[in-house]
Amino acid sequence: MIKLSISGAQGRMGQAVLHLAAQDADVTIVEAIDRKKEVLDSGREIVTTHDGDADVLIDFTTPEAFRLRLAECVKHKTAFLSGTTGLSSKDFAALDKAAKTIPVMHAGNYSLGVTLLCELVAHACRVVGHYDIEIVEMHHNRKVDAPSGTANMLLKSACDALGWDPAKAAVHGRQGHTGPRGQKEIGIHALRGGDVFGDHSVIFAGQGERIELTHKAANRDTFAAGAIKAAKFLFSRKPGRYTVRDVLLEG
Repeated sequence: MIKLSISGAQGRMGQAVLHLAAQDADVTIVEAIDRKKEVLDSGREIVTTHDGDADVLIDFTTPEAFRLRLAECVKHKTAFLSGTTGLSSKDFAALDKAAKTIPVMHAGNYSLGVTLLCELVAHACRVVGHYDIEIVEMHHNRKVDAPSGTANMLLKSACDALGWDPAKAAVHGRQGHTGPRGQKEIGIHALRGGDVFGDHSVIFAGQGERIELTHKAANRDTFAAGAIKAAKFLFSRKPGRYTVRDVLLEG
């Protein structure tokens, strides 16, 4: 049985992972981490640091907490899986460094459907990459960062297929007299409202036709289930940087 630690256990994603993990015979929760140490009505104890007992730590927190948990996982040789968004280039460099000693995985979205969408976007770019490409995402009104990690995943998939630099291609919204659309740009538009779990569309607009590839999540369970599946994949792997695509290809 795989021992899991959940960081961000009091958050929406953490709660979803805890709920699904409790129904999975292949895993057991040995640690629940959040900002405040307490004992819940259910009897589960919330701690504030990782003690090294788990096989895999699943992190859905903030960039600040992400950095603390990653350092603790390196110290205790615990596999590290994160879905935290809003990370900096230094954070990704820290992941690469950690991957030399422990297995790590980071994704803006652990839904296998979104992973498939990224593959479809890459394929579409190889066929109709000369079309104008726009990415539109919508989330609930409590999401604190934009664009979403998933939108950035889709941007990277498109740019990798086209041989473009995501930092140069991305145009975050448009306002005022912007002039004609550039040939090597991908617009990214973030919508916020209501209780939307996550809608993502990639639009390929050509002359006389438009192709739209869309994924819509009905609840957080699809993300939580994907994270647990990815944790099972990461368990007992050699040190290295892994992706959700690796999980998808393994089946």
